[in-house]
Amino acid sequence: GSRIEVTKTVSPNMAVDYGENVTYTIKIKNNGAVNDYIYIEDYYIDGQITDVKNITYTGPGPSEQKVESRYDEETDQWKIYHCWYGIDIAPGEVITITFEAKLKGNIGDCIINNVKVYSDDLQQEEISSYIITYLYHNYNYQEIELWQVYAYE
Repeated sequence: GSRIEVTKTVSPNMAVDYGENVTYTIKIKNNGAVNDYIYIEDYYIDGQITDVKNITYTGPGPSEQKVESRYDEETDQWKIYHCWYGIDIAPGEVITITFEAKLKGNIGDCIINNVKVYSDDLQQEEISSYIITYLYHNYNYQEIELWQVYAYE
């Protein structure tokens, strides 16, 4: 298994009224026996997740934090990235990030909020977790999926 464990949740995790705030929570834990050097990127399509506020961060701190727009040529979309760089996470340590946001879109849209954690260890692993919100009859139905990608096995 992976040394770095990433979980992402959303509250409420059931149907919410359109335009209602939701709270995303990201938890990152080092299950390994040695320190790991990581950075975190949380991103979403510009305009689908809006009014982001009350961002909290607890745990071993980043050396740099920034928010930026990046153009995705494959999907022809602008995406907003919240980035935390230069984190030294010791064995057993946990980082928790939360933020509130409003979800916008049209019926039938899928709003995806991704988080990726890049590890500096020998495996050069990238751990991803994402939440999909379906806009359906002006209600949002949320499903959680998780996948992991290893550059080297």
